[in-house]
Amino acid sequence: MHIRRRRPFHTLALAAGLAGTTLIAGGAFGQSTEDVGGQVSADEGTARQPDSMPSADELFKRHLDAVGGREKLLEIRAQHVEGTVRQIGGDYFALLSVTNIANDEAPHRVRVVIEPIGQPTIKTQFDGQFGWTELGESTYDIIVGPRLQNLARDADFLMLAQFEEAFPDRRATDKVEFEGRGMFRAEVQNRYGMTERHWFDAETGLLTITESAQAIAGGSFRPITVIYREYRDFGNGIKYPRLIEQITVEQPEEGDPIQIVMRLTYDSVITDPDRIDPIRMPDELRQEIERIMERQQRERERQQQNEGAGG
Repeated sequence: MHIRRRRPFHTLALAAGLAGTTLIAGGAFGQSTEDVGGQVSADEGTARQPDSMPSADELFKRHLDAVGGREKLLEIRAQHVEGTVRQIGGDYFALLSVTNIANDEAPHRVRVVIEPIGQPTIKTQFDGQFGWTELGESTYDIIVGPRLQNLARDADFLMLAQFEEAFPDRRATDKVEFEGRGMFRAEVQNRYGMTERHWFDAETGLLTITESAQAIAGGSFRPITVIYREYRDFGNGIKYPRLIEQITVEQPEEGDPIQIVMRLTYDSVITDPDRIDPIRMPDELRQEIERIMERQQRERERQQQNEGAGG
C-alpha cells in the first residue's frame, strides 16, 4: 500500500452538502468576505439598507420554508446526488456523484466521485475525522491541514437547517439587486470560524449566492462564489438547486488572474439510507494511519524526554 501526503491537482474543487442547500463547491475557510468578494457583483448602484430589513434569522427561516421546511430537512440522514459538471468556455466534462451521511454530530461524512471523460476517476472521502483520495489500487492521498477543514465544511450538509448552531455569528447587512432581482444579504461566521456572505432572493426567500474562500495547495486561499439556480423537487418533498455555478479565480505564474466557471447539473437525488453505500475508511489505510500516529507520538515523547534531560 502506498500513502501520499500530496493532494493531486483537481480541476474542480467539489464540496458536498445539498440539503437546504449548503455549499456544493468549496468549503469556506480562510478570509473575510471583504477579501473574497468580486466574482459576483450586485447591479450597479443598488446596495442599500432598507427600512424594513429582515433579520438574518428571518432570512434563513424563509429559505427553509421555501425548500420544504426545517423539520423535513432535519429528517435527512443521508443523501446521494448524481449529475454532471462542465467548464463554461472550456472542454472539461465529468460525471459527478456526491454522497452525504450524517454522524451523530458534525462533522459529518462525504464522498465525492468525479469521472472525467478519458481520465482516471477521482474519489475523495471524509469520515468525520480523516480525509483521503483514492489514486489507484492500494494507493491513497491523505488530506491534511486547511484542505481537511474544507472537507469537514463540505460534509456539513445540514448547516442551513441548523443555522443557529452552524452560524453562531450572523447578521443581515443590506439589499442589492442581482440579475434584476432583489437580494437580501447576510454575513455569517460559521462554526469553523470562517466568514461567508449569503444572498437570499427577496421575493422567493431562496438562497441564491454564497461567497467564501477555499484553502488550496501551499497554504493559501482563493475566492469562491457559488450561484444556485432552478430549485426543484426531486421526489422527496424538498427543493434542491438543479443548476449550480462555481466561480473561482486562478492566479497563473505569469499574467492576470483567470476566472473559471464550472456548472454542476443535478439529475437525481436519493435520501433513502438503505439505497446509499456507507462511507468508511479502508481497513488497510486506517491501520497504516494508526501506525504513523503511534510513531509520531513516540517521537514527541522522546523529544520531550530529551528536552527534560537537557534542562
